[in-house]
Amino acid sequence: MSKNKWLARSYAFVTVLIWSTVYISTRHLLKNYTSMEIGGLRYSIAAVVLLFVSFLKREKHPKKKDLMLFFAGGFFGFGFYIIAFNIAAGLLPSGVCSFVVTTSSIFTTLLSSFFLREKLKVKEAVSLIIQLAGVGVLTLTAGEISFNKGIVVMLSAALSLGVYNLIQRKLVARGYSAMQITTYCILCGIIWLVLGFVNALTKIRTVTLADIGSALYLGVIASAAAYYFWAKAMCLTDKTGNVSNFMFLIPFLTSIIGRIVFQEVPDVHMYIGGGLLTVGFLIYMYGGKAGKMEKEG
Repeated sequence: MSKNKWLARSYAFVTVLIWSTVYISTRHLLKNYTSMEIGGLRYSIAAVVLLFVSFLKREKHPKKKDLMLFFAGGFFGFGFYIIAFNIAAGLLPSGVCSFVVTTSSIFTTLLSSFFLREKLKVKEAVSLIIQLAGVGVLTLTAGEISFNKGIVVMLSAALSLGVYNLIQRKLVARGYSAMQITTYCILCGIIWLVLGFVNALTKIRTVTLADIGSALYLGVIASAAAYYFWAKAMCLTDKTGNVSNFMFLIPFLTSIIGRIVFQEVPDVHMYIGGGLLTVGFLIYMYGGKAGKMEKEG
C-alpha cells in the first residue's frame, strides 16, 4: 500500500471515529436548542478555530472563479446537511441515524462515477448492491424501524453529504489544500445558519456547563478537526470511494456508544442490515486483494 493511500485511510478512520460520537452531544443540545441553533453554534465555533489556524498558516483566499463551488460546498456540506441531520437525530435512535447517514458513501460513489468519471469496478458495484440491501432491511421492514419521516430526512442529509464530497474532489483538483477547503466551505455554510446562531445567543442566560462542553466538542473536535481530516483524506486518495466507504464503520461504533450511553438495544433488523453494510464495506475495500495474492503466489 502506498504512503498516500495509507495516510488517506488513516485520516478517514479518525474522522469516522469522531463522527460516531456526535449523537451524544447533539441529543443533549436538542433538549434546549433547535437543529438550526445547534448548527449555527457548531459551525461558528469551527469557523473561528479554522480561521485562526489558517491565519497562522497564511493560507491563500479562494479565487473568484471558484467562489460558487465554495458556496455550494457550504450549503450541501454544512447548511442543509446539519439541519437535516439534527432533525433526524431527534426522530430516530442513534444507531439508526448512523446506519442511514452512511448511505452518503453510496451517493458519493455513484456521483463520482457519473460526474468525475471514476470507473466503477465489478467488486464495487457488488458492494453497493449489498449496501443498498442493508439499508433496505433497516428502512423497509415492518418492525420498529420503518420508512418514516426521520428516515427520509436522514437520507436527504446523506445525499447532501455525498454532493459535498464531490465538490471537495473538484476543489482538490483545482489545487486547494485541505485547510482551505474546510475553512472556506464552513464559512460559506454559516451563511445558511446565521439565524440559528443569533437565536442560540438569546438563550445564553440559561446555558449550562454541559451545554458549553457539548457545543465546544461539536465545534472544535467534530467539525473543525474532523472535517479537516476528511478533506485531508480526500486530497490524498486517488479515488473518492476509497475514503467515503469508511462511513460504513460509523454504525458499528455508534451502536456501541448508543448501547452504553442511551441503553439502546439493537433489534434483529439492525443486526442484519448492519451486517450487510459491513460486508459491502469489506468487499469494496478488500474484495480484490485475495485474488491478487493468489496470482502472486
